[in-house]
Amino acid sequence: LGMDTVVVQYVAYDRFYHYPSSIKGVKPSPDDVIMKILNAARKFKLKVFLGLQMEGGFWKGEFDLEKRVGLNTATMNELHQRYGGHSGLGGWYLPEEIDDQTPGRAYADDLLDYLGRLSERAKELSKHPVLISPFFSKDVDIQAYAQWWHETALPKINVDIVAMQDGVGTHRVSLESLRAVYSRLAPIFRRHDVKFWSNVEVFDQIAGWPVNEQAWAARPAQHQRVGKQCESTAPFVSKIIVFEYSQYMDPASSPQAAKLYDSFLKKMRQD
Repeated sequence: LGMDTVVVQYVAYDRFYHYPSSIKGVKPSPDDVIMKILNAARKFKLKVFLGLQMEGGFWKGEFDLEKRVGLNTATMNELHQRYGGHSGLGGWYLPEEIDDQTPGRAYADDLLDYLGRLSERAKELSKHPVLISPFFSKDVDIQAYAQWWHETALPKINVDIVAMQDGVGTHRVSLESLRAVYSRLAPIFRRHDVKFWSNVEVFDQIAGWPVNEQAWAARPAQHQRVGKQCESTAPFVSKIIVFEYSQYMDPASSPQAAKLYDSFLKKMRQD
C-alpha cells in the first residue's frame, strides 16, 4: 500500500511494558516486542514512531503533571538507551490526546506543560521528531480552535508533527466540516513550522460514544468513504496515516479488513 511509517501508540499501558523494562515499579514483558517491531521495520524500510507510556486514568480526566513527567521521562530515556541507535526508529509519539475541549479542562495547562517538557527531552536525546495526534468535536468552533493552537498550544508544546484525527469514523465529523477545519488549521501549523498530517479513521464506529451508550465497537470502513476522507484532507497535509491498520486494514484481521485492503491495493495498481 506504499506505507512507510509505523506509529506504536504506546509501549506501555498503566504498569505493563511491552519490553523488558528496568523502570522501578512497572511490570516488564519478558519478550521484547518493541525490538521485533523495529527489526521488521528495518527489513521493510519503514520508520517507527515509539509512543510512550499511557495512563488509563487519563481518559477519566486524571492527570498528575509531575508523576507523568517523571515516568515518561524515564521511559523515553530507557527507550533511547535500548533502541536509539536502531535504524528502524523514526520518532517519538506522545499518546495523550488533546482536542477543542482541552482549554476548558482543569488539567489543560499541566497537559501542555507536560507535552512541552517531553518534547524538549526528546530533542535533547536525538534529532528524531515528536508526533501528537489530537482531534476535534462535532460542534467545534473552528476560529477559536485555530486561535488556541496559534496563541497557546503550539508555543508551549514544541512538537514537530501534528497528525489530526479526522473524526469521520466515529461519526463526529462530516466531510464538509472536515475540509473547513483542515483548511483553517493548515496555515497555522505552517506558520509555526510544524508538519501537518492527517490521521484518517479507517473504521466505522457502530456502538459507544458518540454513537450510543453501549460499549465501544467498530468495523472496517467502506473503501469509498475512506477514499473521500483522504481526498478531503490531502490538499492541506503533507502525509496521511490511518487508525488503525492492524484491526481494520490488515487482511489477516477479518474478511472486512481484507476487503478494504484489497480495494486500496487495486486502486493503487490502477493508478
